Amino acid sequence: ARQAPLDLRVETYAGRWQTLERLTTAQIIHTLRELGAYTRANEHHTVETLMARAGIQPGYRRLIVRWLTRLTREGLLRPGAGDTYVSVNPLPQPELGARWGDARAALHDLPGLLAYLERCAGRLMSVLTGRESPLETLFPAGSFESAEYLYQTWALPRYFNAIVRATLEAIVRSAPADSVLRVLEVGAGTGGTTASLLPVLPAHRTEYWYSDVSEVFLSRAREKFKAYSFVRYGRLDMEHDPVAQGYARHGFDVLVAANVFHATRDLGSTLARARQLLAPGGCLVMYEVTEEPVWFEMSIGLIEGWQRFDDDLRTDIPVLTPDQWKAALASHGFVAAETLPEAGAPTEILCHHIV
Repeated sequence: ARQAPLDLRVETYAGRWQTLERLTTAQIIHTLRELGAYTRANEHHTVETLMARAGIQPGYRRLIVRWLTRLTREGLLRPGAGDTYVSVNPLPQPELGARWGDARAALHDLPGLLAYLERCAGRLMSVLTGRESPLETLFPAGSFESAEYLYQTWALPRYFNAIVRATLEAIVRSAPADSVLRVLEVGAGTGGTTASLLPVLPAHRTEYWYSDVSEVFLSRAREKFKAYSFVRYGRLDMEHDPVAQGYARHGFDVLVAANVFHATRDLGSTLARARQLLAPGGCLVMYEVTEEPVWFEMSIGLIEGWQRFDDDLRTDIPVLTPDQWKAALASHGFVAAETLPEAGAPTEILCHHIV
């Protein structure tokens, strides 16, 4: 965790995130103006009346709350009676062109991220109103290129996937030389993390289960990882009993989950199922967002998995902080937990951790 790819340039991220925060605020204002909201001073809306007026899908309620809360912090709205948000003045022209210019300069070396954000902005209205699936922003016309950039090739995921890889290498070294290491990756998706792990596993004594809820991902993975004969593929939904889906109770030494668990409805139940899958002494390795970057409010935050949580561990966003993860794991039977990068590390600004 103290070694980063040379092209990560972690010192640039404070400026990048500030630029994207200004862009996101401008995009929110632009979208609300397009929806005909807050065009007059002293205009009152609750979240519900605003969504009904604009035809916004019910699943985006939490997102709209975050939008209105953001504009309240900016002084553009104020709390009104009950649950209303009131415009101080008509929402201003957001200088969207200038904000995009700033973003293109800040992300000049991250073309995949910039292209993704531009695509999200272009489809924001149609996604919010249900005319288009948010998955089209990640997989435009069925292409995996953007998702693989965001989860595999960008320096940010390469940094975190390298920590997962080092963790797995340490587990391999510590295991008896004649033992078979049984690894289950849940929600493996495009295989961004998998690609970092398979090369360091001993083929003659590893069984690796690549699982996801989607046959599309499984079919593509079979081709992508065909050189690794020790990989098996199967459907698995962590929202349901894994044993009933054909996975052995306490049958795995390592469980890997990259940005998966936050997308489940009840995190406590998911952790209980994870423990059910792990053998005694087994290790759960998670790669998780631990703080919501503001730009998620116009991009990743549109995806269903960001909206569907419903448990007592989370309130307005689906992610947990490192300390909250440790507490949640302890309360669900895990005996020890570590999070990387360590507190105070420069890479904390990246808003992700390995747990």
